[in-house]
Amino acid sequence: MASLYTRLHLLSLGMAVVLAGCAPPAGSVQGQLPACKDTAPERWDQCQGTRAMPNGAVYVGAFRDGAPNGRGSYTMPDGWHYVGDVRNGTLEGQGTTFFANGTRYVGEHRGGRPNGRGTYTFPDGWKYVGEVKDNTFEGQGTEYLANGSAGRSGYWHDGYFGRRPPVAHQEIRDPFGPPDDPERLAFRTLPSALLHQVQIALVASGYYKGEVDGTYGPDTSAAIQKWQKALKQTETGFLSPDQIVQLLDANARGSVIVVSADDSKG
Repeated sequence: MASLYTRLHLLSLGMAVVLAGCAPPAGSVQGQLPACKDTAPERWDQCQGTRAMPNGAVYVGAFRDGAPNGRGSYTMPDGWHYVGDVRNGTLEGQGTTFFANGTRYVGEHRGGRPNGRGTYTFPDGWKYVGEVKDNTFEGQGTEYLANGSAGRSGYWHDGYFGRRPPVAHQEIRDPFGPPDDPERLAFRTLPSALLHQVQIALVASGYYKGEVDGTYGPDTSAAIQKWQKALKQTETGFLSPDQIVQLLDANARGSVIVVSADDSKG
């Protein structure tokens, strides 16, 4: 299960917002710049320098108007690393994000995170190439398997394949929790094979009655909430790494928590 589990480390994706951005300047700093020498960093302008940020990140690159602007790199203590365009301290433009577990994203960044078009390459060789919104597969895209062959291609929504976009102007409650929750993001982008095993275990315990298709949707989220309720755990609708191990191990040993009559209602 460990090879399939690597994508759980997308928990570090939330690190992409390094600093809150202001309005971007008209252009980015270009060309070779001199070293920043002023003793007051807030006066660094049209120069190259290094600055430690309050959240632990270290920025190396171009400065303009006292802030990171132009080409530069951010490095976090956990190994997360970004190289690319920066505007007013925020990831903005073309760049490459390297995650601590070896996952790599190459493409557009807006508002401090992957947005636009790009490519995710995971340590097991699986790739996603296509449209991205707020660090999530959203729009037209194609997956490529470890052997290089193309897999599913078409519309992706909320991190998984095949979900149609919501009706315009229709207010829909997000069943997956806050959009910036890194654990939720990590779970919904797990490989289909691992989500398939999770659904099988939920079926065995009586909580899931939907299609076992290896995709994370509202039915799977609701089943997970019932399972968590039975174990007196916080009902998040997604599983932490420890909970995945707990559920699959219990199913393998035939000791699943079976749904009660009350839990099966609704």
